Amino acid sequence: RATLTPESVAIWAAVLARREERAPEEMVSELLGAADPSVRAAAVQILARHPDTIALPRRLALLDDPSSLVRSRAVESLRDAKDDRRVNEAVVERLNDASSRVRRSALEWLEGSTVDLRTIEGRLEDADSTVRAAAVRVAGRLGGADAVAKLVDRLSDREVIVAQAASDQLATQADTTLADTLIGLLQDGSDQVVRLSARSLGLLKSADAIEPLQRLAEHRSDMVRAAAYEAIGQIGQPGAVPWLLETVAKESGYPRAAINESLGRLKDSQALEHLMADCHYPDKKSKGL
Repeated sequence: RATLTPESVAIWAAVLARREERAPEEMVSELLGAADPSVRAAAVQILARHPDTIALPRRLALLDDPSSLVRSRAVESLRDAKDDRRVNEAVVERLNDASSRVRRSALEWLEGSTVDLRTIEGRLEDADSTVRAAAVRVAGRLGGADAVAKLVDRLSDREVIVAQAASDQLATQADTTLADTLIGLLQDGSDQVVRLSARSLGLLKSADAIEPLQRLAEHRSDMVRAAAYEAIGQIGQPGAVPWLLETVAKESGYPRAAINESLGRLKDSQALEHLMADCHYPDKKSKGL
């Protein structure tokens, strides 16, 4: 072992982490005490597979390791102990870690756990977009009126990945007033908010949204119109087919493709002639189902 480089030891430890049989406690402890953080991080991967290799207090101590990679993997390795109060408290503390990687791991660990929304709401404003997206997913799992309000706020996030995560989570909510809120947002001044609100309404299959979505056919943005047409298809009301066939004549590009996709999804024979003709449409991006 004295002739091995830290990189070689880290690779060896990573291989051990993939094996079914548990590595000896003495070996894992030695790897966790290595000077090189890559070796320690690889050793924590062993714990993720075989968490009972070392005692819980030693595993919790890894949350204070100088390396953010080690701290992040240490959080992930504690998934078997979600019912332990000490572990929950220790992971919640990592929500304020200096490293965005660790904050994100802590949020991912909390998904599915019973945690107060106030515990994670600060991370919804985190400087790192991946942390905000993770916080959005936790808020969505928690549900409730307060969580819905936070998710609606994130539709206007400066990073699309966060806003889209909020749209995804809104579509999972059972809030009876949510559809009305989203329909109201179809008149928002932000194209992003309008587009993602339409998307959520489609995923929610809100029949009340059909007419408000149809009014977006006059919207200036191609992406907003495409989102509205796609949402109408997802809602699944065959009565929208004549309107879609009338509207498709004035569209091209992505909006036309979205209409074609919705017509295919609605499976109405009225659309067959149009769809067969559009297979020869000169703009390849507009070919639908």
